[in-house]
Amino acid sequence: MNNQIEKKNRFERIFSSIVQKRNFFRKKAEKARKFENYKKHYNQEKKYNPFIRRGIELEFRLQFPSKLGDKDILAQTQKEYKRRVAERKKEGKEKFDNSYRAIPLFWQTSLGADYGEFICEHCKSTFYHSPSELYLGKDKLYNCICGHCVNIKMSQNGQEEIFN
Repeated sequence: MNNQIEKKNRFERIFSSIVQKRNFFRKKAEKARKFENYKKHYNQEKKYNPFIRRGIELEFRLQFPSKLGDKDILAQTQKEYKRRVAERKKEGKEKFDNSYRAIPLFWQTSLGADYGEFICEHCKSTFYHSPSELYLGKDKLYNCICGHCVNIKMSQNGQEEIFN
């Protein structure tokens, strides 16, 4: 760890000197009165840009030592990353399995629409708006359910009602 800090300090000193030299030539180019002088100083400034780009890449690699071959830290960060990904997947799966999905058959969520006469499989009432299929996670619960029942089920589960 101490070796890493030394590398970073050395890098910062070198990087700052390169940036200072580039800024020096930039200021000289800005103050130049003749185009030839401007072009000369601008070309000098341009020579430092690849070094600065490379320095930024090196700084990134110093922040993540696995790029420089520190295998212990690499293994540790990989384990941590895999653990976080597994947690996110588990949370997403639980959220999916515990939430309702309603798919209106006519893609219309108005309770005032008239698409014919349907009978709700949940409450056994007759309704005229678009029937829906209702899923809990990946399991299909109902093939033909009314918008009122969908809204009730979703609001009881803390989800937003879809029929208005």
